[in-house]
Amino acid sequence: MPFWLLVWYGVHLPAFYDWALRHNWPLNIEHGLLLLAGLVFWWPVFSREPQRVSTPARLAYLGAAYIGSAFLSLALIFSGRAFYAFYEHAPRLWGLSPTKDQNLGGILMNAEQMLVFFAALSYFLLRLLSEEEESQRALEGR
Repeated sequence: MPFWLLVWYGVHLPAFYDWALRHNWPLNIEHGLLLLAGLVFWWPVFSREPQRVSTPARLAYLGAAYIGSAFLSLALIFSGRAFYAFYEHAPRLWGLSPTKDQNLGGILMNAEQMLVFFAALSYFLLRLLSEEEESQRALEGR
């Protein structure tokens, strides 16, 4: 998770983000880093080895990750100024200012994260309940 969060926040730093948008190869590096960090992050969550990471640990991991990653989208949502110079000079669609465009981008980012993490957390919560039910049946079956 620390690697994933470092990449998540690092590629969104204004200096790196603007540089990546102005050149092709840094943008490819950014996308490669995000893909690699995502694979590293999700690996322990969906690993087929349940002995390595328990279901409660996976729930805690996902909850901590959601909280840790949410600050970026919240900063974009509630900022009163645009973070990225590249977008300040980009052509405007629908008459949105760069700041409003960024605020809406933060809302979209937050909504996507909520959906993904809610789905994963729901899956593992249902799995935990099922494991608890199986444990209870095993105790009663003695």
